[in-house]
Amino acid sequence: MDQPLPGKDHKHSLMSLPTELHLQVAAYLPYPDALALKHTSHHFYSFVYTGVHLKVDWLVERFELKLECPMEKCSFRTDEQFCNWRIRKIMQRRRRHQECFRQKGGCLVIGGETCQKVLVPTWLNVQSRERFLKSARTEVLINGLIFLLVNIIWLELKEFRGCNDYHISQTLILHDNGSIWWVKVEVSPLPESILRLGYFKRRSLFQSFVEAIDFGPLPLLNDTVTKITLTLTEMSQELIKIRDIYQTEANYLIYVAHRMSCQIVEDPGRVIYPILDRAQGLPIFDASCLKDVTIIAPTVSTVLIEQKKFGYKTIDRPIYIPEDTEYILDEINALSQFHGQPNIAQLVGLVVSQDPYKTRPSANPSPIITGFLLEYYPEGSLEQVITENKDQDDSLLRRWVLQIGRALELLHKNERTHLDIKPSNIVFDADKNAILIDISGTGGYEWEWLSPEMQIAIQRIETAPASTPFNERVATDCWAYGKLLTTMAKNISTGDLGEWLQSVADDLTKMDPKARVSLSSALARVEEKKVC
Repeated sequence: MDQPLPGKDHKHSLMSLPTELHLQVAAYLPYPDALALKHTSHHFYSFVYTGVHLKVDWLVERFELKLECPMEKCSFRTDEQFCNWRIRKIMQRRRRHQECFRQKGGCLVIGGETCQKVLVPTWLNVQSRERFLKSARTEVLINGLIFLLVNIIWLELKEFRGCNDYHISQTLILHDNGSIWWVKVEVSPLPESILRLGYFKRRSLFQSFVEAIDFGPLPLLNDTVTKITLTLTEMSQELIKIRDIYQTEANYLIYVAHRMSCQIVEDPGRVIYPILDRAQGLPIFDASCLKDVTIIAPTVSTVLIEQKKFGYKTIDRPIYIPEDTEYILDEINALSQFHGQPNIAQLVGLVVSQDPYKTRPSANPSPIITGFLLEYYPEGSLEQVITENKDQDDSLLRRWVLQIGRALELLHKNERTHLDIKPSNIVFDADKNAILIDISGTGGYEWEWLSPEMQIAIQRIETAPASTPFNERVATDCWAYGKLLTTMAKNISTGDLGEWLQSVADDLTKMDPKARVSLSSALARVEEKKVC
């Protein structure tokens, strides 16, 4: 083996590796490690993926390993929204190796490693026993203090705990003589004996319980989703009937069903489908005509209609909140407003179907909107271009910068803002023109793409960016545009155009909002720049 030359420093670090290896390493990381690496430096931030698929894969892996998973809804839109208090708590335990199995190769943080190096009990190991005796008095004192503290906290929070017990729910469709009812059954809070079970066992028991319920006597609501909330009480209620064939099944929930109180309401979390307003005069496509549906994001698919490809954005989604319907309607209105305008996504039409919640068929049903169709843009997104890290021709890069800026300027002139300017919301048509998408201005946003003053404002008054004054929204759009120029300059520019773009970006993203240049001034500077 060759000996190192004297005077040479042969220490290696992650940053000393070539970018190709960085990309390979990032591709194998689970979500918590990818998130940590992404925020290590600007270098990693530009290409480490922490999107929806990685989040879902991590949660599925935890389910399979029977580790704790969040029981409430999670927002997958941004890392900040996803990392709620429970996710942060899970990550903290993982980071401290508190979830790792106490066996050889049982580490869940570093695959194949053994967290507890000494698997022999301390009292059987002579050296360990000596070390233990030396520290015994200190350890006893610490354990005693911890025990006292835990008991004090437990007494203080005992009543609060009841408000945070897990619940479990199941949505089903009941069919009876040509009629259907959508029903969501929920047990809240879960009995202690059920809480102690693992996730899969708990889910299996609950599904068997729901299957055993006789829904006939219950007053189900027509043409909507009926939410039935069951709560275990001390007294017999006799409200929930169990079908005869399930009476003897060994299931605790079935056994205590007679003690459950029952609350029946319209499910506030149901997917709300708006009724089609034909007065809008927009083209209409029946959902049954969509072929070869390919999901490319949680809310977006590609579809074929008469062998032509379109983008299809849906109201229904894996993690739905009632406000999502309003966001879709806002986007439809915005797309209609900018129909025919360059460098802004173009609306093709609305997708409609029969109301899925309709209890009984009617002679003249009112169609509901399930989503809308967009022109398909085949050249991918700016995010993909940045990830590939390929230098782009200066003239093409300058054209993209101007097209994105002009589209944003057009929104502002029409009293609209975007509020989610980022590389994934810039796509390219067949001629490699930049197209701005997701223009509703009321939907999701990413924390790191909000201006510093907007971050402070929404934290102070606890509101969404879309609810802030118009001039503040315009300012955060311009700041995000400057950050976009920085990203493009660092990752895909060649020659001196990158330095020029960086100087424009610096003037758009100054900490003092009053010191920043306007969007029109920035565009004028880019237009003046000549490229070979």
